[in-house]
Order: sequence, then structure tokens, then C-alpha cells
Amino acid sequence: MRFLIVEDHVGMADQLAKGFRERGYNAKFVGDGEEGLFEASEIDYTLAVIDLGLPGMSGLELIRKLRQAGNKVPIIVLTARNDVESIVQAMEAGADDYLKKPVYLEELFAHIDAVLRRVLGDPQLDNPVLEFGSLQLDRHKRVVTRGAEPVELTKAEYEILEHLWRNAGRVQSKKSIADSYQRDPGADPKANSVEGLVGRIKRKIDPDKSLLPIETVRGHGYLFRESP
Repeated sequence: MRFLIVEDHVGMADQLAKGFRERGYNAKFVGDGEEGLFEASEIDYTLAVIDLGLPGMSGLELIRKLRQAGNKVPIIVLTARNDVESIVQAMEAGADDYLKKPVYLEELFAHIDAVLRRVLGDPQLDNPVLEFGSLQLDRHKRVVTRGAEPVELTKAEYEILEHLWRNAGRVQSKKSIADSYQRDPGADPKANSVEGLVGRIKRKIDPDKSLLPIETVRGHGYLFRESP
């Protein structure tokens, strides 16, 4: 999952960044509406958290522009305003939920899960443990096991595996897979490529080729099978 956070208050942004990091979530932080509009238009984010009181382009205007452009990214609004009118305007513009500041992280992540369940219809959010034969992935603990043995994955490998698994039965393009993790610009390009990472994941989770959960679909991408 990949999140966009549009928040101009440095202290609040730092607090949110820490919370997202602690949960292992991939989040991009920007400080104004113009940059938020560019990011959301160029990259397929799972969800956006947008402050209404942004400098320049307001959060309300940002939401309106995204929806007018046909962008359906789920949006949670953050607002320090107490007036009902601002909240109503944001919801009418296309926001999916809102929180009043000060924001408590546990409350925010509860709202994020609720919005994703409602908007994306993702039943897997109700059960944090994904299973495929003897293979398990615990989304809350961010650990992968095969039988009783842990499978050691890098952060990028884990992000890709979860992305493929959560989209089981649907072919994922290399671009959508690349968007699911943050590339390390200092790493070897070959070792950091989608092909290289998926290859390493397959070898780690299925060393004896008895499970075969991930298939290569030539010319299209990769597929995580729906059942063993």
C-alpha cells in the first residue's frame, strides 16, 4: 500500500511520518496543494490524507480538482476547523472521511482501514493474516512464515509480496508492482529491478518449488495464485 499525505505543518507531518514508518507503511509527504495534485495525478496511491488548511491551493480545492479529473483515490480530510460547513464542503467535494485535529495516530489508522474496507471493498483488511498452503503473511506484524519457519525478506520484497498477495488472481503489471515499493536510488539497478526482486521473493518463499504461488505472465507481469 502506498499513501499520500498533504500536510504543511512540520510538527504534524513529522508525527504522521513517524506513525507510518512504525507500521512499515510506504508514505509520501508533501507540504502544499500544488505538489499534492501533481503526486496524486502521476502516481496510483492507495489513499490520500489531506489537510484542508494548506497554503496556496487549499485542501478543498485540491479535492475538487482530483475528483473533476476523475481521480478516485480514497481521501481522508484533516481539519482544525470546528465549523460544520467546512466538513460538509469537503465531503461534498469528494472526501470519504474526516478527522479533526489534534490527530491521534491510532484513530487515524482505524479510519484508514475503515475507508479502505468501505471504498475498496477489501475483505482482507478484516483479517490481517493471509494464507496460501503452509505460507502465511501477517500484515500487522509484517512477517512471513512457511510452516513454523520465518522467511527473511527485505522491506521492498515484503511490500511487493503483500501487493501481489492482496491482488491474488489478478495479473499485476511491472509498473503497479514498482509503485508498491520505494526504490533505493543507490542500489544496483539490476538487483533493484522488479524482475530481480520478484525472482528473489520466489526463491525465498518457494525454494523447493512445491507451492508455486507466484506465476510469471509473459508480456503482462506477475500473478499470485488464488489457491494452492
